[in-house]
Amino acid sequence: MGTNISTPGRNFLAPSGKKCALFLDLDGTILECEKYFRSAWKRFELLMSLLGFDAKVVCQDAQALKVQYHAKHGYPPESLGKAFIKAYCRACRTANMTPRWDIIENCRDIGHSPHFREPELFPEAAPVLNRARYNFLMVAVTCGDRDVQYYKIKKAGLRSVFDHVIVTQHSIKSELVAAAIADMNIDPKYSLFIGDSLGSDGQCLKNTNFLHLPLEGSAVGKGELPKFTAFSSYKASSWREAEEMGINRLIRQRQVALELEAAKLDKLVKAQSDPLRDSQPLPGSYK
Repeated sequence: MGTNISTPGRNFLAPSGKKCALFLDLDGTILECEKYFRSAWKRFELLMSLLGFDAKVVCQDAQALKVQYHAKHGYPPESLGKAFIKAYCRACRTANMTPRWDIIENCRDIGHSPHFREPELFPEAAPVLNRARYNFLMVAVTCGDRDVQYYKIKKAGLRSVFDHVIVTQHSIKSELVAAAIADMNIDPKYSLFIGDSLGSDGQCLKNTNFLHLPLEGSAVGKGELPKFTAFSSYKASSWREAEEMGINRLIRQRQVALELEAAKLDKLVKAQSDPLRDSQPLPGSYK
């Protein structure tokens, strides 16, 4: 899709002559995510319990392993399954048991189950995004595996919404947004990042305005926003509220700034076209 400042039915012109962009996190912001992982953890806990282990202890070990894996490798889709397998094998070693291959495969399947699911959009997300795209260049910025994230976007019917999709396996969204702003001639003053995570998405407040939209109310809200930036931060509890609190406010601010620029230009043109503006007084006349 083209990224001209003005396309048929769309106009994302900033007063500076640059583009206005809406950067959007995917999982937990536009699409439901947490419930699929919560279901996987419950299944793993039940499996460990049926095998006679202290399921809560094994799950705590798996959680620590998952965090270590993410810190080292990012967010590939196999990370949860590997954490489950390793936690199970360690529990077997502690109990002097031999790990079973069928249980290992079961752990792998449970860990992979949250991915490639039929995506569900949060209420009002689709209509708000479709309205926003008339006034913004739409850029998805999402963490995870590229194939998984593109699958979600396609199955959710969002491919035509986004002009660009940025996928990363590491928590470097702020750096990627900064690069996109420079590469695509975006004006950060009239742009906005919407996301659910203060620790990841919120760091983009260094680069542009930020709206916190914690729809799943989980640990993704941990962290603090950067202080003393040149941009504004907002918070909303629904997509309709996000539209009013962040998106529409930026549209209004941009419109006022564009009108002021147009008024200045009009005044300048009139002054330059006034035939008397530089004329000299006739002899004996008064200025």
